[in-house]
Amino acid sequence: MRKISSGALLALLALAPVARADVWDPGDNSASGTENELIHRSEQVHDLAAISGVADNDYFRIVVQPYSAYEIVVDQTTKDISPVFLERIDSTGAMFNSTTVSSIGYSRVLRWENPTSSVKNEIIHVKAGTAIGNCSTTCTANASYRIRAYDTTYTIERFYDNGGLTTSLVLENPNDYAISGNILYFDGGVADVLLIPAETYTLPARNAVLIPPNPALGTNEAGHVIITSTGGYGDLRGKAMQVNPPPTPESWDHDMLIKR
Repeated sequence: MRKISSGALLALLALAPVARADVWDPGDNSASGTENELIHRSEQVHDLAAISGVADNDYFRIVVQPYSAYEIVVDQTTKDISPVFLERIDSTGAMFNSTTVSSIGYSRVLRWENPTSSVKNEIIHVKAGTAIGNCSTTCTANASYRIRAYDTTYTIERFYDNGGLTTSLVLENPNDYAISGNILYFDGGVADVLLIPAETYTLPARNAVLIPPNPALGTNEAGHVIITSTGGYGDLRGKAMQVNPPPTPESWDHDMLIKR
């Protein structure tokens, strides 16, 4: 009989798939008591292993800041839980289902805005999908997925409308889906006051728009701009253009930035 050396055996074991315990269980198994919080650029790998025949449900807290937008992405899902169930439960208890971002529907995404001045405490919920053949109550640690969170809010450091000097915005959507959102002008002072109600926009796929100065701002305002959207992280392009007309023509560009 041929013997395998201990070194060769260890090498073979290293190549075999290893089921790892979900380190967040059981602390994330209820919406009211979850101890797991998502913030910008959170990235975690979980499993949906059933416990004593009971399907695993994973819950995550997320604090939604005023005048902001967010994206949750669940991907790298294994076949026996796909299409995975992903939903957001807002501060009123309303539930919002995810949409697909892949050709076969296995990767899911939630995108939403908070164009209000209120902080909102919300919940993200993930469980095995209900497709025929999915494991649910028989899932093992091999039933896994990755979850990521992004703050998708954009900022422009300056706008200035005074006399002949005006500020226009340019927004570009290079993606294959439509994006809409809100534009919010703030005075930039200590109180950082919202100057006028949010201005909405809609951008078709692979399109751009020039947004002229908002007449509701008047002719003697300056500050900064926040832009929210229903798009994915970094999916929009844009800038502000300050223009001074003749007889002293000048212009300044301010790029639209996103949290890194």
